[in-house]
Amino acid sequence: MSVPFEVIELDKPRKLRFATKAVKIAEELTGEKLLSLFAEQDVIAMDNLIKIAYAGLCWEDNELTLEKVEDILDEHVSNITSFVKKLSKAVSHAYEVKDAENRKEFNIDELIVDVVGYLGYTHEQFWDMTFAEINEAIEGYNKRRKLEKLENDFRTGLICSVIANVNRDKKKRRRPYTPQDFMPREKRQKMDAKQMFEVLKMVTIANGGKVNG
Repeated sequence: MSVPFEVIELDKPRKLRFATKAVKIAEELTGEKLLSLFAEQDVIAMDNLIKIAYAGLCWEDNELTLEKVEDILDEHVSNITSFVKKLSKAVSHAYEVKDAENRKEFNIDELIVDVVGYLGYTHEQFWDMTFAEINEAIEGYNKRRKLEKLENDFRTGLICSVIANVNRDKKKRRRPYTPQDFMPREKRQKMDAKQMFEVLKMVTIANGGKVNG
C-alpha cells in the first residue's frame, strides 16, 4: 500500500508525500529522526521545516532544490499554522500511528507564545518575518534557554561547592570541590573559556555585580 499524500496550495497544487526515500532525505538533511522532530520537539527550526518540505515535495518535481522550496514557501505560505499542520499530517502518513492522541504534535501556537513572548516581538512583527528571520529568532531562543539552564546549574553548583569546601576535610579530600561536581550528570559538559565567561558574567550581573569589558 502506497503512502498517502497531502495536497498543499503553493505556487500550484503540490503533493506532500513521505515514502521511504522522502523520509531518508529528510533525516539526512536534518540529522534527526523525522517522526521525533514532530513528536518530541516543542520548537522545530524553520530551516528544518524547509528541509522536510523539500523532502516531501521533490518526489513529484525533480527540479526542486532547497533554495527553490524556500522561495516558494516564502512567497506562497500566508498562514504558517496551516502549513505546519499540513506538513505534520503528511509526515504522519508515513507511520502507522494507531494512538494519535498519545502522539505529541508540533504546535505552532505554542511556538508563537514561546518565541514571540520570550523575545518581545508583537504578533504583527512575527507574521511579517521571513522564514530566515523566524529561523534566526528560534535559534536565538533555543540558545538563550540552553544558556539559562546552564547558568542555573552553574549557580547552584557554585553555592554547593562553596558550602562543601568550607566543610571539607582537607586530609580526606585535597582537591577542592568545583561547581561541576554538583551539576546534573547529563549536563556536565566541559565548558570552553567563552562559555565559562558568559555564565560567570550572567551570574555576576544577576547578583548585582558589574562586568568590565
